[in-house]
Amino acid sequence: MVKILIWIGLSIAVGVWAGKNNRNAVGWGVLSIVISPVIAGIILFFLQEKTESFNTKPLQNSDGESVEPGDTLKSIKDKLSAKNIYLSEETINNKPTIIGYEKRFKLKWMATQLNTFIVAADFGDNNVTEQTIEDFFARAFKYAKKNYRGWPRGLQSGLAVIGILISKNIDQSAISYCQKLKAGKKYSGFAIPVTIDPSTNQVYYFNKKPIWGKIYYPHFEKMINDLT
Repeated sequence: MVKILIWIGLSIAVGVWAGKNNRNAVGWGVLSIVISPVIAGIILFFLQEKTESFNTKPLQNSDGESVEPGDTLKSIKDKLSAKNIYLSEETINNKPTIIGYEKRFKLKWMATQLNTFIVAADFGDNNVTEQTIEDFFARAFKYAKKNYRGWPRGLQSGLAVIGILISKNIDQSAISYCQKLKAGKKYSGFAIPVTIDPSTNQVYYFNKKPIWGKIYYPHFEKMINDLT
């Protein structure tokens, strides 16, 4: 009985290790139980960390014209690259957009895998309102669901989108939307709105952590601070 428990425990450890290396934790855990956690661990050790990235393409508007991202957006892209979060350059709502994707498993998250998309767009001098954020998140979540590469959703896995809107003209309603997390649960995932005014370097995001999903919000906050 003790040997069986040790075997299962080591298999779980291999699965956790696999998850940290962007591999299927459940699959490796099952493989460990079937063949041996030691053998599976050795195989995993000699495999390089699995990386996933989106195809990168030049930023273009709806007319096919090249669009250059602003300095703040470039800075976010550089920081995503430094963190080894895989990038895609897109346009969302006809705005130059940088997208990052992080897939992370933690035992302290009740042994769940969190798939976080960082979607940052430069709105220039355009006015950003609460409705602007709503429209942006609708498109961002559509993209995230299409490009999701994690475990089957609902199977110890979650989806989050940190939407960063950069503008020199941010309406007070948009600031309140970010600080109070007004998006709620409407997008079937964690919606974390952030606005940045590059003229003042002021960053607006949630000022309290909700009860729902509270264990993830320190991670969201650290990510926002690291990127902005």
